[in-house]
Amino acid sequence: MTIIIDYVTSGEVIGLELVASDAVTRWRQCLGATDPAEAAPGTLRRLYGENKLKNTAHGCNTVEDANEILELFFGYEKGVPRIPFRATFKDCTCCVIKPHAIIDGNVGAILEQISTSGKFYISAMAMFSVKLANAEEFYEIYKGVLPEYEAMCIHLAEGKCIALEVKCNDHNLNCVCEFRKICGPRDPDLCRQLYPNSIRAQYGKNIIHNAVHCTDLPDDGELEVEYFFKLLAND
Repeated sequence: MTIIIDYVTSGEVIGLELVASDAVTRWRQCLGATDPAEAAPGTLRRLYGENKLKNTAHGCNTVEDANEILELFFGYEKGVPRIPFRATFKDCTCCVIKPHAIIDGNVGAILEQISTSGKFYISAMAMFSVKLANAEEFYEIYKGVLPEYEAMCIHLAEGKCIALEVKCNDHNLNCVCEFRKICGPRDPDLCRQLYPNSIRAQYGKNIIHNAVHCTDLPDDGELEVEYFFKLLAND
């Protein structure tokens, strides 16, 4: 047990809430046996595990165990998250994976594209349910500027979204400006013509359902990250 504790506390871990019918059993089936060498072909532990200790991920045995761990990671005590969001609010930009991209199953691909770009890394990530009033406040700079403002707000508030704090590996670059390049223009159709490898070209549907929001103004990256990881996180 001491060895396991030493290992899981040796670096960052990511906690996920997975939702499905009979989720505990189905997740354990996806993971495979505890020993990667004994796990079935195609399971996560067989594909990515090294040994019984470094076997990719943890899976709960019962619903009760799952609820206990979910409370540890995502529960609140006196209105404050038990495990605080660890955004740095410095030299960063904001990326919000929109509800339709989550429903379409594109979260993993978007995260992989950001992480493997060689230019960026994700320093904080959390899922939020945004109220319409919050969406209107977050998008306020577009009010009266973009005709899609109202529709943008409605979409952000109609399902869960995932907010990211993104940083540049090269601290001499403006992260906001550089990250806008990997996202592409707001219109996915234009992206597909000019920047076919951009996030919006690959996962966007239209100018409202365009996969991700990214900070537009060079000086607003930290402010937008703070909106999610300070204001909404404690709402």
